[in-house]
Amino acid sequence: MSMDGPSDALASLSPDPERGVALPRASTLTQRERDYFMLSILVRVQHLRFKEAQVLVDALAEMGEDGPDTEFAQAVIAYRQGDFDTVQSALSRLDRIDPADVTATERGEDRARIRSFMKAKACFALTGALDDEARASLDYYMRRRPGKNADGATQ
Repeated sequence: MSMDGPSDALASLSPDPERGVALPRASTLTQRERDYFMLSILVRVQHLRFKEAQVLVDALAEMGEDGPDTEFAQAVIAYRQGDFDTVQSALSRLDRIDPADVTATERGEDRARIRSFMKAKACFALTGALDDEARASLDYYMRRRPGKNADGATQ
């Protein structure tokens, strides 16, 4: 056995201060596996199995998958549970790590639309009114209806 193997394996680990164990720094999941996780999470949310969905989100985070998909899933779970403080914080983190792209693909467009609706709904649920950012989010949501172009024309 060469010395490169163990040293490479140790180089890819970072200590977890809470547990005192080494965890992988980067994810080893493929895009297909990430998509399967997301599908599993969203199906559980759809069936109101929030605890199971949260366990999967937590598992993704433990594997180093704390990117946009994980934040989006966290926001959806919180939204469906009516936890609008968590929705706002998850969407704020999501906006920082993955700003909504107006020229996104169809999947990205759907997600941006959902994000804007959740943001407006959370703001209204917490304050009883829409601030400027929530109004802009609601405006974006209303203008980006499925089957319509950005200018509102039918496709």
